[in-house]
Amino acid sequence: MQYGEFAYIYDRLIHADIDYDKWCDYIENFFAAHECEPQTICELACGTGNITSRLVKRGYDITGVDISADMLTAAADKLHGTRLICCDMSRFATHEKFDAALCMIDGINYVLLPEALQKTFNNVSGFLSEDGIFIFDISTEYTLK
Repeated sequence: MQYGEFAYIYDRLIHADIDYDKWCDYIENFFAAHECEPQTICELACGTGNITSRLVKRGYDITGVDISADMLTAAADKLHGTRLICCDMSRFATHEKFDAALCMIDGINYVLLPEALQKTFNNVSGFLSEDGIFIFDISTEYTLK
């Protein structure tokens, strides 16, 4: 899905519905609970960079990945110097190793085919460091109704 002009108004529309700071607190609490102190993070489906920008401010080195060039262009306005990669998360593979991977705010729900979901998980497994951690959330059919 490409967002086109919607990417440029996305933040204004969604801002009231999502507390990004609480999401970042949750992520950091999850790290602490699992005794993980990541320095490098890959955020899949980073969108306009609302989680990314807050975690960068908290001192993390983040690479953002999103399928939408439009969303990444909007993200670049707030993420000066942060590496952003336009790629389908089921196809994103790298030899770089990350301490953690994230796919927040229902990003996994955009992977519609079971084989693409398996490929996404395999790719994440390939680019996580040995003790790396993958945090994601997913909406269930009940939630979507």
